Amino acid sequence: MQILVFDIIGKFGHFRKYYSNSSALSYGIPPRTTICGMIGAILGWPKDSYYSKMITDECKIGVACKNPIRKTIHKLNYLYVKGTNDLNASYGNPTQVPFEVVSAPFLGKDNIRYRIFISHNNELINNELKERLRKSQCEFSLSLGSANFIASIQFIAEISPEVYYDGEQALISSVVPLEQINDFMFDLNQEKSYLIELVPFQFNEKRELTCQKEVLYCDSGEGFQLKLHQPYFKLRYQNDESENIVFMEY
Repeated sequence: MQILVFDIIGKFGHFRKYYSNSSALSYGIPPRTTICGMIGAILGWPKDSYYSKMITDECKIGVACKNPIRKTIHKLNYLYVKGTNDLNASYGNPTQVPFEVVSAPFLGKDNIRYRIFISHNNELINNELKERLRKSQCEFSLSLGSANFIASIQFIAEISPEVYYDGEQALISSVVPLEQINDFMFDLNQEKSYLIELVPFQFNEKRELTCQKEVLYCDSGEGFQLKLHQPYFKLRYQNDESENIVFMEY
């Protein structure tokens, strides 16, 4: 198995919760379905054409929050538009709608950064993605959810991981589905916030949600000590750093 590792970086993000109607709430991390869309944008796949290429049997994906994040609510003025003549807000008053934005805790000092781990069974797709990541080249504009929140990519490495099955305690840096967790070890000497979110996981060809999962992550960009039911993967980088991750599909 070869794993491509790259970072997606930006000032702001918005990953709309699919069950949110009256307000635009956001996940703190990009769900698997959003990451599939990002891969499609990098490779130039047309919208809604790649669902069969990114099914869980073909593609394994992990994600980690590498910098601290926070969520803030902003009010957006939405216009009631039925035609071009309404773009000047002449048709009634604008409607204020809450809009949740993900950003760094201190704007201007840092960016939000998500690390993506991907292993695809199709060697042609894997090789094309690797070449584009090495060149920081995207066929379509890449964004962190909302089209206005433009993002950049940074290629990290292509790695053959070490696989551990023994269920020993490990520091996991990536997002972990709750179903994979056997035991959670809290560190009482550190103040951390752990979040659980129910995220969309996979669409079918009709863009219908077929699977969703509860996942655990830390919004401070740190990992957590866990014992898992499923294997985890140790990635060793050239700078002698390493991290343990899990794929969301197991």
